[in-house]
Amino acid sequence: MRQIVGSGMALVVLSLCAINAGAAVPLIYELDAAVDPDAGRLTVTGHVLIQPHLVDQGQLTFLLHETFGISSLSIDGSKVDFATREIGRTGIQPASQQVVVTLPSERSGDALRLGFSYSGALKQLPEFGTEAATELGYGLDDAINPRRVELASYSSWYPQIAEYGTRLEFDLAVSFPKVWTVVANGEVLERTGSKDQLRTRWHASGALDIVVVASPAFKVTRISEQGYAVEIYSSRLPDAFVTQEAEGIRRTMTIYTSLLGRPGAHRGTVRSVFSPRDAGQGGYAREPMIVTSEGRILAALKASPDLSLLRGIAHEIAHFWWSFGRGQGDWINEAFAEYFSLVAVERIQSREAYNRRIARYREAVSKLPANAPPLADVPASNDGDGYTIRYFKGALLIHAMREAIGDESFWASCRDFYNFNKGGAIGTEEMRTFWSTASGDHVKVFDAWLESPGGLPRAGETPSPK
Repeated sequence: MRQIVGSGMALVVLSLCAINAGAAVPLIYELDAAVDPDAGRLTVTGHVLIQPHLVDQGQLTFLLHETFGISSLSIDGSKVDFATREIGRTGIQPASQQVVVTLPSERSGDALRLGFSYSGALKQLPEFGTEAATELGYGLDDAINPRRVELASYSSWYPQIAEYGTRLEFDLAVSFPKVWTVVANGEVLERTGSKDQLRTRWHASGALDIVVVASPAFKVTRISEQGYAVEIYSSRLPDAFVTQEAEGIRRTMTIYTSLLGRPGAHRGTVRSVFSPRDAGQGGYAREPMIVTSEGRILAALKASPDLSLLRGIAHEIAHFWWSFGRGQGDWINEAFAEYFSLVAVERIQSREAYNRRIARYREAVSKLPANAPPLADVPASNDGDGYTIRYFKGALLIHAMREAIGDESFWASCRDFYNFNKGGAIGTEEMRTFWSTASGDHVKVFDAWLESPGGLPRAGETPSPK
C-alpha cells in the first residue's frame, strides 16, 4: 500500500443506518476514515444521529478501539466533556474502551447528533489461534498493514453505540490504490478511479456489522448459475480447491433458499474471502460475505489435499438466515447454522455422512459434565463447555424436533420461524414459545433438550437415534 497518493493514505467514507428489529432507524452514521497501512493508523471524523432510547440518564456511552485518541466530541454542535473507561478484555472485544459522554443539561428529548474526531494506530495483538494469543487469553484478527487491511467489529473501528445484533444499513465508499483489491459486506453500487486509485461504493441493508477486507495479492474467481453468483477472494489457494468451494457455496445457497426462501438482505452475490492471515479464527459471516483464514486452510490442505470446507462454509452461509438470536439467545443462531450445515452435508454428500456427524455430536454432548448449563441458560460464550452446548447440543435439539414431528412439519416450521423473526432480534423465550407450539404432542422432547443440564436428556424424553 506504499503507492497511495499523497502520504500513503486510503480514504473511507461511510453513511450508514442502524435498524433494530425492522423498526424506525435509531442510528444514522456519517464517517470519513483515512487508513495509513504503513503506520497501521486510522483517522476518523464524522457524526451519528442517535435516538433518545439509547441515551441513559444524561449520559451516552459507546465503544471505541482502546488505542484511538479522541480529538473532539460534540453534541448538536456544542463541545462536550467525556471520559474513557477500561472494560476488560473479552474474546469478542479484546481491545475496546468505553467512552462516556456527559450530555448538556438542557436539551430536548429529540434525537441528538454526536460529532467526533479520533485517530490512532490499530493495536497489534496476536492473531486468534496462535500460541501467543492463547497465552494472553485473546486474539484479534483485525489489522492495518502493508499486507492486508481487515476491519470488523472486533476492533471497534467505528463508534459502537448499540449492542452487537443491531441491524445496519450503510453506504460505504472505499478508496485504495489500484493494485489493491477491496471487498466489503454489501452490494457494489459503482466503481470509479483515477490513474493511481480505485474508489468503490457499497450498500447493505440489514447488516450486522461493517466489514472491509483488502489485499494487494487477492485473486478473484467468479461463477454464476441458477440465480446465485459466487466470488472467491484468495491469494495462495490452489485453483482446483477454489473452484470446488465455489460450487459448494452455490449448491448450499440453492438448498437453503429452497427450504427457507431468500435471505432478507441478499441480492444474489455471495463473497467468500480468504483473508491472508497466518492464523486467525476459522471464519465468520456478515451477509453476503464470509471471511475465512487463508493460513488455516493452507495448513489443512497440507495435511489433507482432498480437503472440503463444505460443512464449515455451509455453517457460515447459514448465518445469512440464522442471525437474529440476541444476548444469551445467540445460541439460536449457532444451533440453527450448525444444523443447517448438516443439511447441506446430507443433500450434497449423503444421508450417511449426515448420520455420522449426528453420532459425533451425540458422543461429544454425552461427555458434558452433569452440571453443564442447559441450552436455556447457556452463556453467549464458547468458553469451557459453551461451544459443545451451543453448537452440538443445539444442533441435536433441532435434529430431535425433525425426528419427532417429521420432515414436512419440520421444514414448514423452520420456514415460518425464520420468516417471522428475520430482521429482528429474539431470545430463548421467543424460541421456547414458537417451538413449544410447533412441537405439538412432542413438546416434552423439545423441553428435555432445551432445559436439561449436563449431556444428553434422559432416555424416554428423546427420540431414539437413527
